[in-house]
Amino acid sequence: AIALCGRLLDNGVPASTLYAMSLLQPLHVHRRLGDRANGIVFAQVTPRLDDPRLRVTASYREALARLPGNPKPTAFGFEGFLAAQVALRGLARAGPNPSGATLAESIERLGRFDVGGLALQYDAASHHGTRYVDLGILARGQVTR
Repeated sequence: AIALCGRLLDNGVPASTLYAMSLLQPLHVHRRLGDRANGIVFAQVTPRLDDPRLRVTASYREALARLPGNPKPTAFGFEGFLAAQVALRGLARAGPNPSGATLAESIERLGRFDVGGLALQYDAASHHGTRYVDLGILARGQVTR
């Protein structure tokens, strides 16, 4: 996908007309394509990592700061952090000897809940967690509003 973006940019397509999902790491796109990637629009399914309105983004950055090697925050890492929060809630409700089946059942019974200001919902009919979508623009390797 990054190579395709590069070919389009090479052929004169303006970056501002290119849209990508957050599955493409913006930092990787910028590393491969340089400043000509500035202006590509990304649809993000998690809040921006520097969103001051949400405690969960600060909690993620604080958790990273406690790890060795000074890891940098990423959208993929944040999605994993959110998944861990869901798994921990599910495990807490799965009983003393959880199995894969009891964990899945307990997650499906979580319903709507708050993780540091971000509303999540899991039930038998919905395994998406959130319907959050935001658009950001790539600028010097960072997604901005």
